[in-house]
Amino acid sequence: MSKGDLVEVMACNGGFEVSLVGGSRTLHSVLHKEKREIGKRAVGLQLVNGLKHVLANRQASDVVTRLSSHWILLDNAGNVQLKLRMTSEEAELEAAPTKQQPAGSLDENGTAQKRGKDVEQAGMDGLRWRAPEVVAGGGSAVDGHKASVFSLGLVLWEIETGQVPFGELDAVNAQRQSATGIGPKMDSLRNDAFVALILQCVS
Repeated sequence: MSKGDLVEVMACNGGFEVSLVGGSRTLHSVLHKEKREIGKRAVGLQLVNGLKHVLANRQASDVVTRLSSHWILLDNAGNVQLKLRMTSEEAELEAAPTKQQPAGSLDENGTAQKRGKDVEQAGMDGLRWRAPEVVAGGGSAVDGHKASVFSLGLVLWEIETGQVPFGELDAVNAQRQSATGIGPKMDSLRNDAFVALILQCVS
């Protein structure tokens, strides 16, 4: 569990060691704020292996059905860690009533600009990675494995394109579009094998 500013994470590079860390950069920050180049295939492979381990051994983890680039930590060497628990701030944001964000222009990354408090964090904004059945409020009937694999597909799409899923929409409308079963656009992807993997995840 989180202790102060520390959060429980699991290494995805082989040993799956669990530790408490604080202040590490998220994949979301690396891709969309720092705009740093990463080893896409290496990061994707670590993420796939890490999620497989979580689903097989740590079903009670908060990350199950909530996976997004906000839940993934990445160091300068390209090592991936998965956050297993939400911070208290993230839990408060996620529990807050959803409110329509004011419409704004798109930034250079194709993400809808927000006025007021920044929601690009693992609270409200995390809704855009959720599986349709989770967004629709399926509760205990939701298959955590399948819902997590759907979210994995969106993260892999994000890694490949460098764009936020449904980035032209605010978090609430992204949630609504996801609930309809309409996925992200694939026409910008050139790697057929990668497209096939993403489609398998989100189908």
